[in-house]
Amino acid sequence: MPARRRPIDVHRQAAEVIHRETSERIPWKLQRLQGIRLAMEGQDGYRRIAQIVRTTAATLNKWINWYREGGIEGLLSRPVGTEGGKTPRFTPEEWERFRAQLAKGTWRTARDAQRWLKETLGLKISRKEVYRHLGKLDARLKVGRRSHVKKDPVATEAFKSGGLDAKLAALALPPRTLVRVWVCDESSGAR
Repeated sequence: MPARRRPIDVHRQAAEVIHRETSERIPWKLQRLQGIRLAMEGQDGYRRIAQIVRTTAATLNKWINWYREGGIEGLLSRPVGTEGGKTPRFTPEEWERFRAQLAKGTWRTARDAQRWLKETLGLKISRKEVYRHLGKLDARLKVGRRSHVKKDPVATEAFKSGGLDAKLAALALPPRTLVRVWVCDESSGAR
């Protein structure tokens, strides 16, 4: 058996909620009042009410708790943006320090940035999150990609300078002939 919900209108302001809802012109206040009225009517579940007023069920629950605690004044006295959400990892000052270190070119890798964040700012952040923050600042990898130790620079240049094009042209195939090109790299083996 589901648990019974606590009463919502503990301050006996239901009539005032309806009156304020009909006269309210500020959209976010109207949205909250509509949510409370629908929750007091109890015809739909909180998820359905949240869909109707275009919010989440968690936010609707917060509004209901605010209303239970302080009535209409408690519901509408909190400005938009106080519903919650993820708190920023960085303070604005820390973010500026992070950006300045990136601009100096202090780090070569995301791991270096991660280490700096832990040692300097005391922030333990996953590498994935470090990449996300570096991406916000349009950072790019400074270290070139590794290449195979047996890589032949002469053969590489010959291939880049038209080796494949020249070989296809040498076949003298009629126009619009379908050609399949098979490629194999050193890690996948011959297939």
